[in-house]
Amino acid sequence: MKKRTISIATALLIGTNILSGCSTKQSKTNKPTAQINTTQNRYEPTGFNTKIKGTATKGSVLKYSVNDGATKKITQKNKQHFSLSIPNDSVTQNVRFSVSKSGYKSNTKEVVIAKSPRIASYNTFQQRYNSVIKKVGGNQKIPTTYNAGNKVLLNGKVRMVANINSAGDLIGLSLSRNGDSKASFNQTSSAAVASTYALNISSKNTENAIINTLKNKDKVEPATFSQKGVKVQAIYLDPVLSISFVSTSDKLL
Repeated sequence: MKKRTISIATALLIGTNILSGCSTKQSKTNKPTAQINTTQNRYEPTGFNTKIKGTATKGSVLKYSVNDGATKKITQKNKQHFSLSIPNDSVTQNVRFSVSKSGYKSNTKEVVIAKSPRIASYNTFQQRYNSVIKKVGGNQKIPTTYNAGNKVLLNGKVRMVANINSAGDLIGLSLSRNGDSKASFNQTSSAAVASTYALNISSKNTENAIINTLKNKDKVEPATFSQKGVKVQAIYLDPVLSISFVSTSDKLL
């Protein structure tokens, strides 16, 4: 009778351990999943960069990569909201997000940025620009070599920024007039005229439209027009005047 009692107790102990193990295993598999959401799943490119906004589980670690490239960490605003700017490119970009947090199951999400038309090859652009800038009153040439990304080409009386991809394609170009001095106006005007020549969209109407916008600081609405497949937008953005060039069709000079 004593042996039987011990056997029953042992069986109960084993059963308890088995149930406890199942419970522990089940609690591990029932961890909540870290969340990540974006405002869109597919983005159409506008201007230089595409801005992706979203939210992720508070206190989580958020990372991203573009087209299986290097993984980078994102700093979240208020520990939950995030905003990310990706330079536009002439190829479709798949942006893969990963989110993780202690006590949570990791999660991933992918969004797509549609390709942006090329405006020119940077090599051709800089050759044409540098060949004419002195002739139209400018005093500073742009670099003959490039690195991919948003690059500052000029930063003085006039600021010039270019979006150049890894293949050497010029995706977008922006000029800004720094200050109200006559020298700033003249240098920005010269850079704008040289840019239209380098992009093969030079015409008297184009030059007049840009220069008139440079003169008119009170103009709120942008002056936007297209010339030979290139969209030109000139607008006063306090405290600078800005001119941007982007392609409306996949052209490559």
